Amino acid sequence: MGEILTTGALARATEFSAENIRVLEKNGVVRAQRDSNGRRLFTRRDIAVILSYKSMRRTGTATT
Repeated sequence: MGEILTTGALARATEFSAENIRVLEKNGVVRAQRDSNGRRLFTRRDIAVILSYKSMRRTGTATT
């Protein structure tokens, strides 16, 4: 599965706010797993997905 990232670590890696990441999760762009305390956990793959989404948003092709 690779390295596990919390919402904050993913936000720093993608330069998206934690709130934006939660919205992307709600809209199905990324899927978070949960730990035993209910914290969202993401993988390195989620960074690639968010950066791709960020690029699409910048060019006007993102739909979410």
